[in-house]
Parts: sequence; C-alpha cells; structure tokens
Amino acid sequence: MIDFDYESEIFTDIYNAVIADYPDAYIGTDIDRTPPSFPVVNVLFSDSNVTRRFVNSSRKEKYRDIRVTVEVYSNLQNGRQAQAAGVMAIVDNLMRTIGLVGYQMNPVNLTSSDNEAIYRLLSRYEGTVDDKGVFYTRR
Repeated sequence: MIDFDYESEIFTDIYNAVIADYPDAYIGTDIDRTPPSFPVVNVLFSDSNVTRRFVNSSRKEKYRDIRVTVEVYSNLQNGRQAQAAGVMAIVDNLMRTIGLVGYQMNPVNLTSSDNEAIYRLLSRYEGTVDDKGVFYTRR
C-alpha cells in the first residue's frame, strides 16, 4: 500500500470545489438515504489495485490503479437535472485537472421504492497514483 492518502486528497478537493458554488451541498463518502441537505455528492472509492507494470524487486509499492465513483443527487422542484449537471461539471473538471479520466457518466433511474422527485447522475473515473501523490492518466 502506498503511503499517500489519495482518498482524503480527492475528497477534500471535491468538497472545496463544490462548496464554493453550492454552499448547502451535502458531500460524503457513504450513501445516505436521508441526507440533511441537497444537492448531494457521494464520493465512493470503488477500486484500488497494485499497478502491475511497475512492480519491481524493491518490494515497495509505488503505484496504484484507482477508480472513483461520484454520484450527484438533486431534489429541486424545477431544474434538478440542470443542478445535478452543474455540480457534476465541477467534479468532472476537477477530476480531469488532477489526472483522472472519466469513463462513464449517465443519469440513473431510481426504483419505485426511491424518491422519484430526486434526479441522480453517476460518473466513474480512473487513473494511477504514485507514492508521492502524483496522478497519472491511464488512457
């Protein structure tokens, strides 16, 4: 495991960027069925593996391939799609700036048991991070 805490770095960057434009946003790392405010941004670290092409005889891990899933929820009466897209644009710009590539972005239909007045947008990102905190695009 590399020593650099990339999860905290990414979360903090997303938090600061979103709060600047949406001060009432709720930003977390777990899915909350009853968030205290909207819009909601969930940052989920879904995958982290040793970058095999850089494994050497030093026995010290230097690189990890990572995947991050970001979900944005809006419950506005009017304009919830626009609000979710605006929040996701902030996140997407940030992720590209730090070196993670988005490979999926789409709205997600909520099931009948979920609140249908909430619009959900999901995006997934991937990249490689080294033990010094430098992010590399894998594509």
